[in-house]
Amino acid sequence: MENTEKILLAVTLIVAAFAIYIAYTSSAPKPGPKSTDAALAIVMKAMEFGSDATNYYYSFSQSSDGYTTLYKSEKLGNLSFLSIENPLSKQKIYFTDNDTVICMAYGGPDVCGSGSSTPSLSNYVQSLRAIFLSKDNIAIHKTNFEYILNNRYVLLSPDIANITIDGTPCSEVNYLVDYTNLTNDEAVRFGIGPDSPKTFNVSLCLDPKSGKYVRSLSYSLNNLSHTSNYKILEFKTTGLDPIVPPANATADVVPTLLLEKQDEQNILGCYVKAEREGCVLELALQLENKNVCTLLDKKKDRCFVSLVPLTKDVSLCDGITDSSFKDDCYIELAGAYKDKTYCAKVIDSAKVQNCLSASAVKPVPAPGINSNSSNVSNSSTGG
Repeated sequence: MENTEKILLAVTLIVAAFAIYIAYTSSAPKPGPKSTDAALAIVMKAMEFGSDATNYYYSFSQSSDGYTTLYKSEKLGNLSFLSIENPLSKQKIYFTDNDTVICMAYGGPDVCGSGSSTPSLSNYVQSLRAIFLSKDNIAIHKTNFEYILNNRYVLLSPDIANITIDGTPCSEVNYLVDYTNLTNDEAVRFGIGPDSPKTFNVSLCLDPKSGKYVRSLSYSLNNLSHTSNYKILEFKTTGLDPIVPPANATADVVPTLLLEKQDEQNILGCYVKAEREGCVLELALQLENKNVCTLLDKKKDRCFVSLVPLTKDVSLCDGITDSSFKDDCYIELAGAYKDKTYCAKVIDSAKVQNCLSASAVKPVPAPGINSNSSNVSNSSTGG
């Protein structure tokens, strides 16, 4: 009996302990989801950047899959100035009380003309004005974001990471924008078409001191990954330069602008193709534009070399990193200018004779004798 009583006592104690555990764990509050308030505050502060600015200088870069455009804007009294520079062209736009003057450099001498007096440019001029900081535009962006947030089209992570970008500390937040379940009216409101990407991963890093930020966006379209990056470079409200519109801006800028926009669209069209590099390389050679070569990755050096016989630009070799392609570049220069001094820069001894042969001036064939030989080395077509 004594052993039986001990066993019953032990069981009783175990049951009692288990009951206490159940009571405690059931009454203890379970931790809820982590608050996103701090992360949301960072996003909203970034959206408010420049909302109170009147006179200012503001520059930022915007990159789409590596195609980068640099914007510089200034507002001073009743005058505004905008500079736009991309791999193809440079534009300077002056906004006055009664005119918009557009100056452009692309494929020829600079041209300056009136944008306000050209009806076909009215939409373009309006899009340029939207680039400037505007309290009204900022309010619209905030309203739209709050709408998609409240309707659960945004999934905001509560986590905040303190990191450094280009030497500047910033607070990073991440969120997902998912437009998959938009209504028809909402799709129209946010410009989402049937073939548009529907989900976007966004990373935003805010410098709490200056208010400047970097925003990166990634998405997939037609089984290809794409990225878009926005970075505020400089912002100041003092020490502004005077804005002086050019006089006698009477040229017709429309043909130059249309040509540049068509070439730009062709380049951007390469980014939705599986063979992106080959497409961009072909356009670089077609346009004879070394800046387009900088958009390439694996074929960048090949692009520079291939441009030498077309442009005879001696600076092309400076942008080449691969030693073999650099040798080929000097061989092409030697052939283009018939100048063997370029051969002294060829590192591969096996290619020196090639270079010397390319630099030699070929005798003019006698009448009636056909010669298909070329002075320029073909080594750049190799690997």
